[in-house]
Amino acid sequence: MHPGLKARYDRIINPQTGKTVLLPFDHGLPFGPLPGITDPRQTVRWAVAGGANAVIFNQGLAGVLFAEYNTKIPTIHMLTNSCTVEHAALFGSVLRAVKWAADAVALEVLVGAETERQMIEQAVPVLDACEEWNIPSLLMMYPTERFIDQVGKVEAIRRAARAGAELGATIVKTAWPGSRADLVRVVESCPAPLVVAGGSQKTIEATFQMTRDIMAAGAMGVAMGRNLWGAENPVKMIRAVSAMVHEDASVADAVAMLG
Repeated sequence: MHPGLKARYDRIINPQTGKTVLLPFDHGLPFGPLPGITDPRQTVRWAVAGGANAVIFNQGLAGVLFAEYNTKIPTIHMLTNSCTVEHAALFGSVLRAVKWAADAVALEVLVGAETERQMIEQAVPVLDACEEWNIPSLLMMYPTERFIDQVGKVEAIRRAARAGAELGATIVKTAWPGSRADLVRVVESCPAPLVVAGGSQKTIEATFQMTRDIMAAGAMGVAMGRNLWGAENPVKMIRAVSAMVHEDASVADAVAMLG
C-alpha cells in the first residue's frame, strides 16, 4: 500500500485493532432532515464525542461541516446519491475531496438496478482518481429488492459484496444479511475488507447483538447511522458500539454503558 494511501487508511481504520466504526449520515438527500441529522453539525459533534473512527456525509456539506470535523475526526465524502429514484448519481469528485481534506471517498452501486451499468461506469474515473491521489475508496454495494427476489437475500448480498472487491474498492460496505452464519458466507467471498451497514433495528439490544454477530463473523467493522444518531443518547450509543468493535465488549457490557 502506497504511504499516502496507508496514512489515510489508518485514519479511518484503527491501526491498533484493524477495525472501525463509521458513522454515515448521507441520508439527507433521499430522506430529508431526519431526527438526528436535522443539524448535521451536531451529528458530527456526537461522532467526535462518542469516538467514531470516521463520518460519512454528502460532499456538498463539506464547507458547512469543516469547522466541526477539522483535526477532530476523519471524513469520508459521499460522491453519489439520489433524491427520489433508484439510482446513485455522481455529484462529487476526488479532487474536491482532496481540497476539503477528506480521508476517503464513497460511492454507491445498486446491484440489479436498471441503471446498474451507469453506476459502474461513473465509478471507473473516480476509482482511477483515487489511485492517482492515493485516496481510499469505500464502495457501498447493495442489492435491489428485485435482485434479492431473483437469487435470494444472502446470495444477492454475497454477489454485491464480491462485485465491490472486483471493481477495486479499498473497502466494501454491504447490507446485514440477517444472521452471523450468513454474514460469514459474505465475508468469506469478499477479498476486500468488509464493513456492514446497521440498518434500523427495533431495539437497542438488537443493535448490540447484531454488532456482536458482525464482528464475530469476521467483518472489519460497522457503518451505522440511524441506530446511533437516531438513538436517545447518540454519544453513549456510539461509545458502546465502539467498545464492542474495538474492545470485544459483550452485549451486557454495551447495555450497561448506556446507564
